[in-house]
Amino acid sequence: AAGDQAAEQAEAEASLQDQDALPCRISPLGSDGKGRTYWLFGADASRLWVQGAEADGWGWAFYSKPKQLGRLVAWLDGSSPGSAEAGLKAALLRLTPLLQRSMATEEE
Repeated sequence: AAGDQAAEQAEAEASLQDQDALPCRISPLGSDGKGRTYWLFGADASRLWVQGAEADGWGWAFYSKPKQLGRLVAWLDGSSPGSAEAGLKAALLRLTPLLQRSMATEEE
């Protein structure tokens, strides 16, 4: 269990490092049930970017604090396997340790 988590975290960090060579992310982490799309750009894990759905009437925003990220992950519905929101929640759960460390570093 702990070894699996460490391996998943190492894989997530390696994935972010691979993306550092790219000017921007080509695909999003996923979408929530309201149609908002979530992105990480390059190796900057200090901000989780959100692209608002057209119906929202707003463009871009970001999460930059560990508590905000925790509330988002708790709010997302992961109970329907295979749903877009469940996929987003799973991706964020894998990345949470890395994101929280990066966000906390930015706060200091």
